[in-house]
Amino acid sequence: MFKNLKSIFNPKNKDIRSRIIFTLLALTIFAIGNTITVPGTKEITANLGFLEYLNAISGGGLKQFSIFGLGVMPYISASIVVGLLQMDIIPYFSDLKNDGAKGRQKLNQITRYMGIIVAFIQGVAMSIAFGISNNALDIMKTALIMTAGTAFLLWLGDRITQKGIGNGISLIIMAGIISTVPRMFIDAYTSAEDQKFANEHIKVTSADWQKYEVVLRSDRTINRAQLRIFLTGSEEVSLEHISLFPVNTFKGRRNG
Repeated sequence: MFKNLKSIFNPKNKDIRSRIIFTLLALTIFAIGNTITVPGTKEITANLGFLEYLNAISGGGLKQFSIFGLGVMPYISASIVVGLLQMDIIPYFSDLKNDGAKGRQKLNQITRYMGIIVAFIQGVAMSIAFGISNNALDIMKTALIMTAGTAFLLWLGDRITQKGIGNGISLIIMAGIISTVPRMFIDAYTSAEDQKFANEHIKVTSADWQKYEVVLRSDRTINRAQLRIFLTGSEEVSLEHISLFPVNTFKGRRNG
């Protein structure tokens, strides 16, 4: 293996070295783009649930709500749909399948157009689902930026295939998954139950019913964190209602 790695730096293998360097530069652009948040949005702090799979493929871009947040998944979804349509469901697609190189080229073009449409639909759905804005123009802007990000990744994948070491789309997916592995270990370590993220004290000053407020500020975002309340002293304290809502909720009501 080391002999093969050494041969890369051989002056005779200049083309291979250039392809490797181009691929690394392209993947670096992908990594940098994943850190650029769509203007007017912020990082998603809620648990993504089943969307964690999509977040892993995009290199954590979905949770960051980056311009590459959708990754190349819309293209993969479109590829699956086009593949199903070729199974004698729609004669036009079946004819293209049997039309040789020209037909495959046409199918690839259709897949890309369909992938862009899927990306826009997913961008709108993500913007609405995570409450980016109630303004339709803001939702459209966010969806268009994320769609443009997917289109750029498809173009970047083509460049890697042509000028890099090949399989550009697959390399982008692999790079996205690998880049999320360190974060997974960090989250697993920081989610220990005995770790304290924020704590405050409330002093009960009266035996009458009163409202007490306290603000907890954490320096990180952790999924499935717990709120624990400890009572000290010899007297009995009754808790009627505990609200975890901030002062300004999305409906404008105090404490929810």
